[in-house]
Amino acid sequence: MGYWSSLYGRLDVLMSRFPTIDPNKISYLSVVLSLPFVYLYPSVYALIILFSIVFLDYLDGVMARRLRKSDDHIDLACDRVSELLISYKVGTVFMLAAVANVWLSVYKLKNKNIPIVLPLRHLLLAFIAYNYFT
Repeated sequence: MGYWSSLYGRLDVLMSRFPTIDPNKISYLSVVLSLPFVYLYPSVYALIILFSIVFLDYLDGVMARRLRKSDDHIDLACDRVSELLISYKVGTVFMLAAVANVWLSVYKLKNKNIPIVLPLRHLLLAFIAYNYFT
């Protein structure tokens, strides 16, 4: 289980009622949704898209656990590409954090027992929402 699993326990139960979807397809969709974000930022539509991307990141984990998939290369790659696209548009600090996440993901793939990655898209969502609504 990931480090967000304890926070999403109730959602996991709710999502168990939905049909199983290939988690790789969900990961690909998060990358595809990152492209319109780049063109729509800053707007409320970009915020909605980013919220959807964060939800898809959660959903691909639910489906992977349901299917007992242990190979997370595609998920990690799609997550990092999505973060790089989003961070490119948002700013330098987030771009540096996205590059750091790439290196942390490589380290995580080599050392499976270490769940080290920054929850960057969650932080981006909070940052953009704060800037949009203030």
